[in-house]
Amino acid sequence: MPRGAPADTSAIISGGPVTGVKVSELPPAVWQTISAREPGAEIAYVNKDTWGDRVIYIVTFKDPAHHPRLHVAADGTVLNEGPK
Repeated sequence: MPRGAPADTSAIISGGPVTGVKVSELPPAVWQTISAREPGAEIAYVNKDTWGDRVIYIVTFKDPAHHPRLHVAADGTVLNEGPK
């Protein structure tokens, strides 16, 4: 008797944080804000999260002492720069 393919048990959780967003995947407004606020800073990683109805990109730099974490909305608005 033929059998079908195994069931796909993977799932996508909507509304939760997404880790490891590539710089090339950032909206242009977010990239422009990062470039203007932290020119020359090396990005360690970017996470994407949803706060209410807003998509937020949390940018962490390789040198957090000189370049604090940025929280940038999809439209490029900085929501929280963190401690300086």
